[in-house]
Amino acid sequence: MKSKTPNEIVEELISTGFVKNYLRKRAIGWPIEDLEQDIYLILLEYPLLNDLYQKGGINKIRQVTSGVIIRHISEKGKGWRNYKREIQYTENEIPEIGYEQKQNVY
Repeated sequence: MKSKTPNEIVEELISTGFVKNYLRKRAIGWPIEDLEQDIYLILLEYPLLNDLYQKGGINKIRQVTSGVIIRHISEKGKGWRNYKREIQYTENEIPEIGYEQKQNVY
């Protein structure tokens, strides 16, 4: 396959609509546009993107992207920390631990 720049590879991925559709299935109730932009930034910085594209074309990039999405929205992922955890804090009252309770925590 012909060598492409990361921008060209990500543009081809955008034209397929894969990321948006995959996020709609996996991240229900999340800010899809923000997550989509995060995924594109991760892919643009991915060091082996061109090598993977040469080995398997756009389908190989889709495989890698699906893994990136799953890791990004998992409870240890950056997407979950940025979007879900912050929303949980605003929906629930943050418990305030008093001085006497701090003594028992440690």
